[in-house]
This record gives sequence, C-alpha cells and structure tokens, in this order.
Amino acid sequence: MTTIPRMYIIDAELISLKLSERLVDHSGLVKKSYCFQDPEIALARAKAKKTLILLEITISNMNGFELINSLKAFIMKKNLSLFY
Repeated sequence: MTTIPRMYIIDAELISLKLSERLVDHSGLVKKSYCFQDPEIALARAKAKKTLILLEITISNMNGFELINSLKAFIMKKNLSLFY
C-alpha cells in the first residue's frame, strides 16, 4: 500500500483538529500528519515541501478559499497539483 509522506490538517477548532488527526493517523495512509490552527503557518510550511492538505473552509485569519488562492500561484509556478 502506498502511503502519503505528509499531510497538513488545518482547522480552527482544536477538538475537530485532534479528531481529524486521530482518524488520519489511524488510517495508516499517511506517514506523518501535522496539525495547524493558523492557516498562515501551514501555508508557509506547505510551500517548503510537497504536502497533502486537509483544511476546514471556515478557519480563522483567512478562510479555506483564501488559503487555496494563496497556494494556487505557488502551485502553478512549481508545476504541482491542487485538488479541492
């Protein structure tokens, strides 16, 4: 079975964040998951490595759509894929 090297989970609600982390870790499909409540920190880290991102649309500071738009320019420049 192929595993995903890393996954970023972004959610403003700590309970939802931890539940998502538990589900992802238990699935065995992801080698390492990282949790973020701040989408700007996740965005900065996501630009450093290829990463699968699971995000809530209504996060604080910037919503999920703003985060996707911020990633689009970077993704197009690096010839990566974005699925949402």
